[in-house]
This record gives sequence, structure tokens and C-alpha cells, in this order.
Amino acid sequence: MKILDKVNRVIGFTPNEIRVVVFLVLAFAVGGAIKALKITFHQEQTYNYAQSDSEFAARSESLAVREAGATHGVADSAHAPGFHHQTKTQGLSLSARSIHLNTATKEDLMKLPGIGEATAMEIINYRDEHGSFKSLDGLMGVKGIGKKKFERVAPFLTIRK
Repeated sequence: MKILDKVNRVIGFTPNEIRVVVFLVLAFAVGGAIKALKITFHQEQTYNYAQSDSEFAARSESLAVREAGATHGVADSAHAPGFHHQTKTQGLSLSARSIHLNTATKEDLMKLPGIGEATAMEIINYRDEHGSFKSLDGLMGVKGIGKKKFERVAPFLTIRK
């Protein structure tokens, strides 16, 4: 006797039911074999997070400088231990608090992000007409300097000698 006939007598399946059971068993076996092959030959992807970590650190530092410039305690946070920020503007390196607002030349002011020749001249003319700046906030009175531009340039300015 055939094995299927013995199984049929014990279980009581019809020939079509036996075919379905055999098909399902074979389908599970083939699926298991495929999964085993994928696990065997699959290479685990490794990720190098160094570049994204350094970009995150640079953006975090930039954000900290902007937030420091937006608050009135700009000078305190800028002179905190370990505080150092540089930006590249027009090919020049610019450090935090590196430009004295009351003595800066047009060329010095043009190193600031977003400050061109015309705005630099506006700052100098304003300084000549109104006297020395008493605080960095006084820069907001200059034509062409709004809140956003002030927040970008404030971290690089000082009025202290």
C-alpha cells in the first residue's frame, strides 16, 4: 500500500484534501529554505555615523550661538569657558566677539554674515550720526538690520574693549 492510502485511512481525508495538505507542507518547507538562505547570505549593513554626528555637533553649536545672540545675555554666554565659534564668510574666518562694533571698519563689518558694502556703510553712518553704540541692540536702529540679521551677526560683535 501506498503511504498516502495509509494516511488516508487513519485521518480520513479525501484525495483533494490530502493534495492541499501536501501542497501546504511543501510551501512551508520552500519558504523556510528561502529564509534560511537569506539569513546565511545576507550581509549585515553597517552604518558610519561619524559624518552625521559631526554635522549635528556643528548645527547644535550654530544654534547655540544664534540663541545666545537672541538673548540679552549675549556677552555672558559668549565668554563662558570653552565657548568658541567660527564661521566662514566670504572666505574669511570669523570668531565669536571678534568685531568691535564702535571701531569696526567697512571691511570688518563686511565679514559679518549677511552684511554687504551698503549695510556696512549704513552702520558706519549711523555710528557717526548717533555716536558710539551703547549696546548691541542699538544695531537694530540701522536701516537694513532687522531681527533676523541682528541674530545672525550679534554673536560676532562686541562693544567692549
